[in-house]
Amino acid sequence: DVPSATAPSATISTVSPTAVATITPLPTIVGVVVTPTIAFGPDANFIQNGLFADDWSNGWTSEAAVGTNAIEMRLVPDEPGGQMVHLEQVGPGMVRLAQRVVLTYPVESLIFRTRFRLSGVSNGATEGRGALILRYENAVGEPIGATVWLDDSADITSLWGTPPLPPFGPNVNVHYVDEAWQSVELPLGQEFATALSGLEMSEVRQMTLFLAVVGSEGCASSDCAALLEVAELSLTAEGP
Repeated sequence: DVPSATAPSATISTVSPTAVATITPLPTIVGVVVTPTIAFGPDANFIQNGLFADDWSNGWTSEAAVGTNAIEMRLVPDEPGGQMVHLEQVGPGMVRLAQRVVLTYPVESLIFRTRFRLSGVSNGATEGRGALILRYENAVGEPIGATVWLDDSADITSLWGTPPLPPFGPNVNVHYVDEAWQSVELPLGQEFATALSGLEMSEVRQMTLFLAVVGSEGCASSDCAALLEVAELSLTAEGP
């Protein structure tokens, strides 16, 4: 069932070109197909519209459920002319953007880069969390592991397994980060060799990138505010 849209509060506006409350089933998420004809190097970004030079509707699918939520394009504060995507959630439920990349290069040759800012709140039984998720999948799209960045409003969360967050397990590596802007450069070969050594790199044939803000079911409609802002996303092949 497609959840009905909830009118935003006076302090949150949505300027997306499509209704945020429209659900696109995950199997239909298709990003850039990476083929060996693409040259190695930092200029070949396998994430479509990863720099958000266009509106997020170019390359990304959206899903939202319950709560008061927003997806907006905004200017990067410290970068004249640079654009970012802003996600916001208040109350229970979630809003997320997603893009799938199908790989023919081995995952160990890839480097993931981004700049982002997360914030959230944790009140014991209820919480609102911002999350950036790099989910690793096999050839038929089944999840087999993930690298997750979460805001550090708490160093544990009861939201594991609440979509799009994966269930927590040995093949999930989590980074808790503060509210400041983060710059990430993650060689995936190193990530698998150290933090995800139980996961076979040869099994990873697809990846889905999720940008999400999530609130617990028990949150009041005006509580559990969470935020995520992302700019400069890239996935490049820089090894043999």
